[in-house]
Amino acid sequence: QHDKSGRCPFCVGNEARMTSAELCRVIPSGELVEHGGLPESSQIKNWLVRAVRNKFPYLANPPDLYAMPFPGDGPAALVGELDNDWSNPDPSHPLYPQVDGFGASEVIIETPQHNGQLAILTGEQVTNSLRVLAVRGRALREHSFVKQMVYFKQYGASAGGSMFHPHMQVHTLPIITGYMQEQLLRHSRFFTTHGCCAVQKLYVDDVTRDGSISSSRLIRQSSHFVASMCYAKSTKGRVVIAPKRHFQRFEDCTDAELQDLGPLLQLVMAAVYQIHDDPHYNVFWETAPTESAFLDNTQKRLDLERSYRWTLHVRAVRNKLGITNATGIDLTDRLPEEVAKEYRAAIDMELGSPLRDSPRTPEAELLKARIAAKEEELAKLRSQLEALDPVSTTL
Repeated sequence: QHDKSGRCPFCVGNEARMTSAELCRVIPSGELVEHGGLPESSQIKNWLVRAVRNKFPYLANPPDLYAMPFPGDGPAALVGELDNDWSNPDPSHPLYPQVDGFGASEVIIETPQHNGQLAILTGEQVTNSLRVLAVRGRALREHSFVKQMVYFKQYGASAGGSMFHPHMQVHTLPIITGYMQEQLLRHSRFFTTHGCCAVQKLYVDDVTRDGSISSSRLIRQSSHFVASMCYAKSTKGRVVIAPKRHFQRFEDCTDAELQDLGPLLQLVMAAVYQIHDDPHYNVFWETAPTESAFLDNTQKRLDLERSYRWTLHVRAVRNKLGITNATGIDLTDRLPEEVAKEYRAAIDMELGSPLRDSPRTPEAELLKARIAAKEEELAKLRSQLEALDPVSTTL
């Protein structure tokens, strides 16, 4: 798909007019430049990846979050001028706890290409996005109000995406979510029971060891990471990418690890594209709370350091069955070992003939195909109507 309307705020040429304040960018030389605002006019369009403040943040930006204000920051509530006392004068109440909703919301624009999805980018370009994501994560976690970092990408309306131009998001939370607290507890229990990190055991050692019952779920491993399909009882179709090195937070990746992760993620996404026919999907990170979240609890911090390791997850969107919503039990019609085999074949195909080198279908042909599909659907509806009411007039 291509944007020819000039209305996409992330496309080249709209940097000054349609995006919020810029925080950093990767320029064509590969250098990552951090700044506040746009570069001089002659360099505005000179970029590979950009990080900008989200014009529609989930939470209110604390007044001292950024060094310089931006005219597009929005109403007072979005820059931290709010008072929650009217809704809950006792925020420490055990039944109705409340904290001020302060947090950062930023967007990582992954490529100047309007249609440059992960599946068709180069591994190097994906690495550039990950570099910016990690840099912004390290910068944001230094603020005292940040307890948890949130990284994700949503592609397609059914995945929550509202814009086509490729982008990732980074947010901060002033709390540790209930989901993360449960994850930390589960990892801690696993370590206590088995004497090792759950990620190391389940997503690194078992899937890469020859003869292991889990080795058939391996998709691909690189120098620093392992991609595998989840065991059947986990969410169906989810791919997990785990680091081989034991550390808790994505933003602490080394440059070498990011340069290794980018090509691996691109191959996985190319496989997702081929297997599911360009599906809507979510990419999200499960990464530990910030160190400041444990300043008052040394034991929890030490427990986290030994038991928890961050992971990256890729999940094609699908509708949940009623029984899944009612029971939490996810039904699967294919073994994860079979799906992993399909991913390995798709990756081999991508390595031999990258999707980005495939001839693109002209837009006119795409429109003709959509019209033909609509006409076929209309013909079926006419047949159904005639069966119900033979004397009805033609639509």
